[in-house]
Amino acid sequence: MPARSAAPKGGSWPRPCLGPRTTAGLTITISGTCVEAVDQVPGNGTLQGASSGDGLQAPAAASSPVLGISGAGVTLDNLTISGGANALLVRNGAAAVGNNLEIEGSSIRNVLVNGVLTLNSSTIENSSGDGITALSGGIVFLNGGTVQNNSRGVLIGGGSYVDALGGAVISGNTAGHGAQVTGSLAVIAATIEGNSPDGVHLTPGGNAFIASAGVVQSNARDGVQVFGGAIDVDGIISNNARHGISIFNSGTAIVDDGAVVASNAANGVLVEDGTVNIGNSGGGAAGTIQSNGANGIYLKTNSVGYFNNDGNQIVSNSGWGILCDGPLANPLIAIGLTATKIGTVSGNGAGQISCNTAP
Repeated sequence: MPARSAAPKGGSWPRPCLGPRTTAGLTITISGTCVEAVDQVPGNGTLQGASSGDGLQAPAAASSPVLGISGAGVTLDNLTISGGANALLVRNGAAAVGNNLEIEGSSIRNVLVNGVLTLNSSTIENSSGDGITALSGGIVFLNGGTVQNNSRGVLIGGGSYVDALGGAVISGNTAGHGAQVTGSLAVIAATIEGNSPDGVHLTPGGNAFIASAGVVQSNARDGVQVFGGAIDVDGIISNNARHGISIFNSGTAIVDDGAVVASNAANGVLVEDGTVNIGNSGGGAAGTIQSNGANGIYLKTNSVGYFNNDGNQIVSNSGWGILCDGPLANPLIAIGLTATKIGTVSGNGAGQISCNTAP
C-alpha cells in the first residue's frame, strides 16, 4: 500500500491532518500530535505513528469520536489517541487491530466497540468513564497490555464479549469495578487486580469464565460479585478485601477444575441468594476454598451448596469450613452424582460444618 506521511513535529496543519479519508488501502503515518477528530475511516488501511507518542488529540472536550472506524481490515499501529468524550470508536460491522496503542483521557469512554477490535500490547488509561465499553454485539480481544486507572475498567453489555488473554492486566480502576458484565467475559490468561469496588461484577444475564491462568486478586471489595448471571472459576480468586466470591439475586458460581479461592479477608464464598457448585466430575476437577478470614463457604437464605468431587478442599479458614444460616433460612447442601462426600473439610478455626442438615 502506498504510504502517506503527516506533517512533521512542530509543523502546522494547513489541511485536515489525514487528508481525504475516502480511499481504502492507504498507509498513513502521523509524525507528532495531530489535533483533529477523524471519523468514518474506511477498510483495508493502516494508520500508524512515526514514533512513540505520535497520534491524535481531541480538538474539543466533546469530540466523539476522536478516531472512528467504519470499515473492516483496519490496522492501527503505535498510536496515541487522547481526550474527547469517546476516544476510539469501532462501529457496527467494522473490524480493527490495534498494536501498541496508548488510548487515554476521555470523559466517557476511551474505547467503544460495536464491531470487532483486537488490542495487542496496548494501554487504555485515565478515562473518567470507561476504559473499554463493548455494546450492541461488540467483541474485544484484549491480548496483553493494560486497562488501568479509569473510573470503570471494562463494561460489557448484553450480547457483547470481551476475551482477556496474553497476560493482560485490568487494574487500578477506581469506581465502577474492574469489569462489569451483562454480556460475556473470558479471562483466559489475565489478571484483574486492585480495582474498586469489585474485580468482576456480574449483573443479570451476564456470564464469565476465569480460566486456570486467570487471577482476580487484591480488589477493594469482592473478587467476584455475582448479582445475577453465572461464573465458572478455574483460576485463582485471592486476597480481596471482602469476599472472594459473593452471590446474590439467584446467581450461580462454579468453582472447579483446580480453582483456588484463598486468603480473602471475609468469606471465601458467600451465597446470599443463589447456588455455588464446588468441583465437577473427573480427576483434577476439584475446587479449593482455603485460608479465608471468615468462613470458607457461608450459605444464607435461598442458597444452595452443591459438592461434586471427593477431592474438594475446604481447609484452614478462620471461621467455619461451611456455615449455614439456621431457621428460617435453611439453605440446602447436596452431594453431586459423581461424589460420595463434600471433600476434605478440616483445619477450620470455628469448626468444620455448621448446617441444620450436614451430609
